[in-house]
Amino acid sequence: VQFDAAAKPLPLATARATIGRIYSDRMAADAKSDSAGRPRRPFRDFLQEFHLRQCGLRSIATKGVNALCTAAVKHAGQSLDLLLFGTLTGILDPPHFSPAFLDVGLLALKFLMGGEDPQSLPKDPLQCLVSLDDARACVAEVFGSRFAFGPDIYADQAGELLAVEALQDGPAQRDEGTVNMYSLILHILKCYGEIRKVVEHGMTRFFQAYDVNGDGVFDFAEFSRMMHAALDGHGVLDDDPAAGTDPAAGGSVSVMELYERCANMEDDSDDTLAPETIAAALQGVLTTACPLAYFVEARDELRRAAAAETPPAGVTAAAGVGES
Repeated sequence: VQFDAAAKPLPLATARATIGRIYSDRMAADAKSDSAGRPRRPFRDFLQEFHLRQCGLRSIATKGVNALCTAAVKHAGQSLDLLLFGTLTGILDPPHFSPAFLDVGLLALKFLMGGEDPQSLPKDPLQCLVSLDDARACVAEVFGSRFAFGPDIYADQAGELLAVEALQDGPAQRDEGTVNMYSLILHILKCYGEIRKVVEHGMTRFFQAYDVNGDGVFDFAEFSRMMHAALDGHGVLDDDPAAGTDPAAGGSVSVMELYERCANMEDDSDDTLAPETIAAALQGVLTTACPLAYFVEARDELRRAAAAETPPAGVTAAAGVGES
């Protein structure tokens, strides 16, 4: 979200009420897009239109966006709900932002609210508490829906992901067996970001293994070998699939159809595909079918790099991987 950092911020109470309406409207819009099979609208466009519906004038809507964003920046250090909004939307810490943060955060929020409207949240974020059982169930739901292989990669960290007791703030929460909802969702986003790095790094290693001539792109022969390595045994590939089938719906597909699906996303007219294109076009298929060893190696290498405080050598993450 782009905004004028010099704009006068909204009062805290007004910002909180506005964010509740934004969450509510965004959930409804996402549900409508999903049911119609349409891509979800970019949040920056949604936010502008939300304010435009409130005031009717584009210039005033832009001022509203600026005022809300500067309020998030101003109050994030003292208010968990503004911190979460700024994190979900990329207002805070843009270099580490992922567009999937909003989907992940709203999925968690919707789960924890059990169908209630986000506008009904208590005005004091410190009063937004959930039970430890609900917190654990939420973590499992989010990571189960986003990464089918996550528990396998992070088998030794599963306890850490679910150890939501560490988020308890003070003896009252420990006595009541509760955690703060906003702290929990921020924790989920942090874990999501870490796993997403592993996914990107692992997929890049996988791509490099099948880029035979090392030119950084895939011709059809290289693409075909890679698809068979990933998808053979999953019942997805079929040289003569029935018309209209879709791997995501349990159907089958030919390698040529997958190749054409990727090629349609590129503007050039050559016969090669960039790894980033393959990742974007086939992310849902590849992240669940790619051999687990690539992700395990990526996880271990990233951990070693983090321990040494140096980036992994010779590997560039493929953009867009892991956001299914």
